[in-house]
Amino acid sequence: MNFREIISVVIPSSKLWKGSSVDSLGSRYGEWAIITGASSGIGAEFATRLAGEGMSLVLVARCEERLDRLKTVFGGQFGVKVVCL
Repeated sequence: MNFREIISVVIPSSKLWKGSSVDSLGSRYGEWAIITGASSGIGAEFATRLAGEGMSLVLVARCEERLDRLKTVFGGQFGVKVVCL
């Protein structure tokens, strides 16, 4: 299952990936996304994909070191705002 398929399950009525842009994503849901379990696995994948789409992120996980690494990567690679909790 790829990211777009997962999103369609999580947000079934969304046309998020059908020709939408970051602007429409932001206008529909706001500029920030909260990702729990963001330090590894599917949470990290969601965070990576949303950062790649230009969304600012609030990352939540138990492993502070991993979150700090992701914050550095996302800020540098994608130029997005990241807050870690």
